Amino acid sequence: MKYTITIMGTMLIMGWVAQAQAETPQQYVQKNLYKHGKCLIISTSNEPYCVKHAATKIVTTPKATLAYVLFMGSPYNPVEDDIETSQASMGLAYMYVLKQLQPNQWHGIGSPNGIESGVQGNEMNNVVFKQFGPDAYGFMGNNGYNGQGFAGDHRLLLSAGSNGVVGVTDIKVMTDSSGYYVEKNPPYTKLKAVLSLDNKRDINGRYPINLLVNGVDKPNKKSYKQQKFVALFDANRNTYVLPKDYPIVTD
Repeated sequence: MKYTITIMGTMLIMGWVAQAQAETPQQYVQKNLYKHGKCLIISTSNEPYCVKHAATKIVTTPKATLAYVLFMGSPYNPVEDDIETSQASMGLAYMYVLKQLQPNQWHGIGSPNGIESGVQGNEMNNVVFKQFGPDAYGFMGNNGYNGQGFAGDHRLLLSAGSNGVVGVTDIKVMTDSSGYYVEKNPPYTKLKAVLSLDNKRDINGRYPINLLVNGVDKPNKKSYKQQKFVALFDANRNTYVLPKDYPIVTD
């Protein structure tokens, strides 16, 4: 899987031109997206995606009113004007942050960013809006897979502080290879982590992420019972970093 997206020329990133007419945050973003055929397009370093509005959440603080706008979609074939759903295709989740200038007037700030996920062009699901720090908000969802005896599940995080610079993180929270083996006493790995935010601590502008792991890793002769691992936010890289001994390794 690949996770961090670098935007290419279909979107104005910083200081998008504010429009005079009344509009919603969703309408503001959509006006700045390129349209081809039946699709609104976000082009990444890998390929174009056909996207649609997924969610908007507005947060008012003493400093400003900000809108967090999420678009999601699937790989797009511009020649056929159609969606790609092959096994190798990944879905996309992409977040923008807008600042309210006056009622019904918005202005894009910071740098939008996105994360690729899943197979067969699937988007992340079970999306929820979260507070990731005292001054940081965004969306979290999951994307999993199950095939050929292997299963996995990921938590995908998109968050930004008041500067509007969006950071993304992929945390694998489940792996299960038990369906692959048919022999007696198979050497499988079956691990699952429960993720939670520790909102009592603020490190680099984000709450730490606690991961409680249970299960077995037979190839490495290890077992886990409510073992705690903590992911901390790296402000320079704009992402959460897992400890080196976290056992559920991303593919």
